[in-house]
Amino acid sequence: MNMLRNTIIMLTIGLMVVSTGCNKEELENLRQQNEKLNQQIEQKNQTIEELKQTNTQIEQSLQLIIDNQGDVDQANLDKVPGEQMKQRLNRLKEMVQTSGKETKDLQADLRAARSQAVKYKKQVYDLEEKISHYEDSIRAINKDLTGKAQKIKEMSNELYKKDTALARLRKENKKYLESLHKKNRVMNTGYVAVGAEKELQENDVIIKKGGFLGFLGQTASLNPDFNQEDFETFDIPDEQKITIEAAKRKVEVVTPQPQNAYKLEESDGTTTLTITDSEQFWRSTKYLVISY
Repeated sequence: MNMLRNTIIMLTIGLMVVSTGCNKEELENLRQQNEKLNQQIEQKNQTIEELKQTNTQIEQSLQLIIDNQGDVDQANLDKVPGEQMKQRLNRLKEMVQTSGKETKDLQADLRAARSQAVKYKKQVYDLEEKISHYEDSIRAINKDLTGKAQKIKEMSNELYKKDTALARLRKENKKYLESLHKKNRVMNTGYVAVGAEKELQENDVIIKKGGFLGFLGQTASLNPDFNQEDFETFDIPDEQKITIEAAKRKVEVVTPQPQNAYKLEESDGTTTLTITDSEQFWRSTKYLVISY
């Protein structure tokens, strides 16, 4: 703009200088050129002013878009000259609106997250309270279990002592029962030797002594040095009869069993000794010798 003014001034001065020496036609030409220049200057000034207004409207629209986060009346944007500039501003408006919506959504999410965090914090606090309570309960239970474990240990030791004593008693009882059974077996076992008198003498089961002249009227008795193998066992509780392969008149009970504790019965040349009183029969001796 300053250059145009300087040009006009220069032309004006030029016109004044040459006005005296030029004809009217040349002066008119110069005047017309001056008017054209003034018109061009005016147009340029008008254009500059329009650009300033456009720039101001653009800045105002941008500020509205920014301040209102894209929520701007379309009429305000339509005031901006230039279709391309309007499109750009509309795109900017849409971008700001989208950004504003996303910001609101993020803010809502943030508020929800904060609310949820408060709930979680309360839940964590409640859980910590419960854990503390459970830990106290566990400590009490562990203490009780420790006491019971000690008591169980003491009871186990006592039980071990009792089991040891019981095992010893069982062992002793077993020995006693075995001894008792052995004694019972001995008490309930008789020994019987039945045979011809001569055979019994030869086997040293019986001996004869006394009598007239050493052989008449001798009495037979059990040999103190007898051989146990010459006797057969006899079950006193369960057996009561003994069969003798001889006539009754030849049968003699050599050992001192009471006669009222048994009886002799003959049948077909065979004699049977039946014990009628077992206790009396075996009281004096558990050995029975029968000769014929």
